[in-house]
Amino acid sequence: MSDFNNSKFNGNVGFGSEAKPVLFNNVEYSLESIYNMISDIDNLDEQKMKNIILRQYDMILNYDIFLSSDKSRQLAQKLFTNKKFLSLFNDMIGLLDLTTNQIICVNKLTYDYYTTENNNKEIADLFMNISSQVNNNLTMKLSTIIGINGGRILSMISRSSFKVEKNVHRVNSFLLRCDVNLSVQNIIDIYCKLYANGITFPFIYSMLESKDKIKEERYIIFDRISLAWLEILDSLTFTELCCIIAQYGAFLKYSIKPNTNIRFSLKTVSNIRILKAVEAIENDKEDKYNIP
Repeated sequence: MSDFNNSKFNGNVGFGSEAKPVLFNNVEYSLESIYNMISDIDNLDEQKMKNIILRQYDMILNYDIFLSSDKSRQLAQKLFTNKKFLSLFNDMIGLLDLTTNQIICVNKLTYDYYTTENNNKEIADLFMNISSQVNNNLTMKLSTIIGINGGRILSMISRSSFKVEKNVHRVNSFLLRCDVNLSVQNIIDIYCKLYANGITFPFIYSMLESKDKIKEERYIIFDRISLAWLEILDSLTFTELCCIIAQYGAFLKYSIKPNTNIRFSLKTVSNIRILKAVEAIENDKEDKYNIP
């Protein structure tokens, strides 16, 4: 199984915590002062504006600033729909040492604008160019499987939210709708590149998807996604397999409404190792969970 045989997941079944961006004081004033300079951007020296971006990108790409008040949200929207600003930002983005949260912020802005009805094509293209630079390494890895354009979109949506659940569902929706005849191994390779830091929550959130709301012509890829996850589970050690299934059981017990539709029942699979792991979890004296 190519990447999985190389143990790239290496048993790391956790996903890690997502730190929230830090709030700044005097948010509206700081953002407003930048916007005021940008609003007169046609008369502003481009190098001066680039220097502002270089010095202030920590604040410009802090998404909590956008949400701190209605005023700051409106200012941020005006800032990131200004073609001149986005063009200069596109020129500078490759020089910025971005944190994970800032990368997510760039991708979130891109995704939100790209999925807005009646968006401006020039602005949408600028956003995608900025996002592509930020995600270049991941895009190159994915492009060998799904093409350069598919790689650009998939790398962007895979980190387009601070919520892991949204990212996983957007990735799976893309795989269903991309009109590429992906094999089970293709899907495994994509997951390997996207989730090398941990597969627990990508697995759990994928299991919380069902065929109820998808078109029949997409059932084939849906089923291949299911098979890919079974292959991934089978690549783990038995201890790791029990750990991820136990976390799945705990998540269903404490975080999900009863009778929630799931992708498939682990008890119906033909894989003996998975069935034994399910049995072990259901018979555990300390951490006992019912696994559907």
